[in-house]
Amino acid sequence: MNDKKPDNLDEYEEEIDDEEFKKPMHEFDDDIEYLDEEKRNSKSLRPKKFSFPRFSIGWLGGLLVLLVLLFLILPKGEKKSNNDELIVVKSRVEELERRQQDVEALNQRMEKLEGEALSGTPMNDRMDQLEKLLISKTGEMKRDVDALKIRMEKEKTAKVVEKPQVEAPLPKIVQQPAKKPVKASSVKYHTVQKGENLFRIALKYNLKENELLNLNDLSKGAKIFPGQRLRVSK
Repeated sequence: MNDKKPDNLDEYEEEIDDEEFKKPMHEFDDDIEYLDEEKRNSKSLRPKKFSFPRFSIGWLGGLLVLLVLLFLILPKGEKKSNNDELIVVKSRVEELERRQQDVEALNQRMEKLEGEALSGTPMNDRMDQLEKLLISKTGEMKRDVDALKIRMEKEKTAKVVEKPQVEAPLPKIVQQPAKKPVKASSVKYHTVQKGENLFRIALKYNLKENELLNLNDLSKGAKIFPGQRLRVSK
């Protein structure tokens, strides 16, 4: 901008307007950003509307489902102590269900009170009390669930470490030695036919006559008859 002031005031004002018109675009952008920031700051200073806290019971339902699943997968013991523990766990689950119902009732009351507060009824004190009560109830429920999980983990570890029962030894099976197969007798016999004599029979089996006599305990010159069995092998 020219620092020299003209003699005519009108000409000076026109010159100022021309200079402003010739400003770069980024300087206009800076002015717009400044105005937007002022607008945001003015909105942030406005008082916020009172909003009541909402508590979702979805995670409470999840905890209840987890408890039921843990109850179903508990190992079924045959001892009386295990049955007593299952009864205790079942009672704890029923107690947690009752507490969940109490929490649901509290949520319904809070929603009702929120509607009354929005309509203009002063309920801040009562809402604070109900909020504290709800937080205490949920805290107790979470502690009970954690304690139950720790207890179940300890019982599971104890069952794994427990030594297995010693089984009775099986009776030893005495293996008897296999019997040797009886060899088939290699002794051969000959049935005397009509017209045969000792000499012919001995010759037939490659024996001497004396050997045939000795095998059958016969004396020399003994007579044989048809149908008689003679031993013909040693």
